[in-house]
Amino acid sequence: MKVESYEKKDGILQVMLCAEAEEFREARRRAYLEHTDRYPVPGCAGGLASLTDLENVYGPAVLYDEALELAVPELFGNLLKEKKIRIMGKPRMEHLTFTPEGGARFRVRAELYPQIRTGEYRGVKVPLRRQADEEAFVAAAVGIASSQIEGEIPKHMVEQKLNAMLAQEKLRASGDAIYHVLADTIVILKNAYREAGAERPVRQVREEAMDLMLQTVSGDNQEVSRDFFCGQIRHLTERYHSLPEDYDKILDQIIEKRKKDKASMKAEAVTEEVFRAYLGSLGLNEETWRKEREGEAVKEVCRDLLLDKVAEEQQLAVTEQELEDEIRKIAA
Repeated sequence: MKVESYEKKDGILQVMLCAEAEEFREARRRAYLEHTDRYPVPGCAGGLASLTDLENVYGPAVLYDEALELAVPELFGNLLKEKKIRIMGKPRMEHLTFTPEGGARFRVRAELYPQIRTGEYRGVKVPLRRQADEEAFVAAAVGIASSQIEGEIPKHMVEQKLNAMLAQEKLRASGDAIYHVLADTIVILKNAYREAGAERPVRQVREEAMDLMLQTVSGDNQEVSRDFFCGQIRHLTERYHSLPEDYDKILDQIIEKRKKDKASMKAEAVTEEVFRAYLGSLGLNEETWRKEREGEAVKEVCRDLLLDKVAEEQQLAVTEQELEDEIRKIAA
């Protein structure tokens, strides 16, 4: 491997690497051994065909992609170990070219793990009420210590944390039946207005659907009553437009269509729809939700950086068994 250029700037690592011809040939050979079933050569047993045989059958660029999938992470990983560099996320390969000698040249971009100073985290004083438990104490201590770290917090780490928080919030909302009912009510009410010839603003439809849903599943209506539900929709729509004689039948068709459409939706699409209904009930959209949670995400990133740095300074490590046990606990 040849390092042709190397730069660390603004939290980004950029290196231009070259896999020598022999290295790339070896990567192609290994790739072939892993994919013999995809590249059979007449007259040769699996794994015994030469690269020349493969090129004659499949063309001169055979196994290039598979070889790169092996060579790029390996060569870049060797560089990181040699330079003792720590990165975040998945590196990106750019500007790939092949050399006349048979090697490969490529640039790799990766986000550098931030360098921070922890400050004094030993002996942190934590004001707590007497009845506070250990978990509350730990959370408070980590919060105070993480507020003292020095160093730039990368925007991409905050963005990643926001994405993780967003995914958690979506799962939580999708696990609550009330927001499924709300999503259904929004769709049904919107279509009911359209079939009646009444156009209503999206925000108002959402607010009216929220009220309708709460009335339908209130304490006085322990079970969802279809007659009550349809009666309330009729009452809403006739305030804005005269209704056709067969409107009750139309409502039945709208409700049945919603059932079928939802049953055919992928789980991810249902989750997204339910989450939009949940955000709407709070008067938010995803953009405003992100803005509201950005400060919390920054604190969470600071907490992660602090704990990681403390683990490094104190030479703390997690064993494979501990990791596996924790994953099993979460899964359960």
